[in-house]
Amino acid sequence: AKLARRRAFWALNSLPARMRREGYGSWPNWFARKTRGQLRLLARDHLAEMAQRFEGADFASLAADVAEADARRDDRHRWIRDALRVAAAALASHPPATGDQAVREQALLLLDFPLNVRRSRHWRVHVGRFYQRCMARALDEIAHTRVREGLHVWKMYNMGFVVKSARHCVGFDIHPGSRRTGPLSAHQQDRLAGMLDAALVSHLHFDHLHAGFLRRMLAAGKQIVLPPTLRPGLKGRNVHRVYGRRAGLTRIGKLSVRSLPGWQRLLTRNNVYVVDIDGHRVLHNGDNTRHGVYYRVSELGPIDVILANCWSGFGQWDHLSEAQLLITGHENELSHVVSMRAPFRRTYAKVRRMGLLPEGLDAPSAAGPDCRVLSWGEGLRWRSTRA
Repeated sequence: AKLARRRAFWALNSLPARMRREGYGSWPNWFARKTRGQLRLLARDHLAEMAQRFEGADFASLAADVAEADARRDDRHRWIRDALRVAAAALASHPPATGDQAVREQALLLLDFPLNVRRSRHWRVHVGRFYQRCMARALDEIAHTRVREGLHVWKMYNMGFVVKSARHCVGFDIHPGSRRTGPLSAHQQDRLAGMLDAALVSHLHFDHLHAGFLRRMLAAGKQIVLPPTLRPGLKGRNVHRVYGRRAGLTRIGKLSVRSLPGWQRLLTRNNVYVVDIDGHRVLHNGDNTRHGVYYRVSELGPIDVILANCWSGFGQWDHLSEAQLLITGHENELSHVVSMRAPFRRTYAKVRRMGLLPEGLDAPSAAGPDCRVLSWGEGLRWRSTRA
């Protein structure tokens, strides 16, 4: 048993040099070693820098006011709410598709400070309210957005995404959110289930699979797709179990679903999905770290949109897909302890090393697909640029 554990340790930690350069894995989290007081001071400095760099913008004025007020205040918790408020204002004024990406980067980096504070009652309240505002906005947008061309993609919680086309609405790894900060309510989950045609689950881990939401999908008469051994109690003709080379093509109405046989390290099977949604191919990789499966992607034809885990090494394979758009996920998963989270700081460092800095949806960079980093509940519209 000891020998097996040693082999497993070296299998997990003996990584190729390119993967180490890319920042494979989400550990250690830089914020894990910071105290609440240190994070408060770092957030205050970041707010002051934003105020100076983007002087004249409404959110910059708010950032300056918040930083000055916090310097005079004895309250050790108020800064969490204020930092979230400034980040939300900056992101709202600069949406993912059309906003200033420099502003967005600084706003998302600001989010890292309050989201990586050690849990407390005040933290749960402030972060929970922020999360609920993000999700409420996303649910309203999903309900009212009409897509005539291309796709509209929303980032939900963790690796959760909703992709809507002219005729379909598909969910990937939908999870209500951390119980520690207030997940989606039963009504909100029912509402989302009612808007989706299908929900796909990559693997069994608690931050990707939520059995309660899947049961709501089935109760609403919707389709679910998951690996063969997950939740055997979920049965019926609307339950589709796929994995591996023999899975082939699964048709759900006019949706075409393929599953590549991935794994998360040595822990569990992980479906890597390639879904054809109204003629547009979307790839979602869950927590996959078996990179060999991506060489099969080229056999399926060009991928249009990649929904990529930020820590699992997407730089190993994004070039294989000829994708036009890459959206990262899995940042700041709050059910993980702080040391096991992947902050936005890490995502931006990675995409900068890889040459995938956002340049605009109409002009993918030469290094690979255009890359967008989103916060909870944010969405963007994508149109194909292929001839």
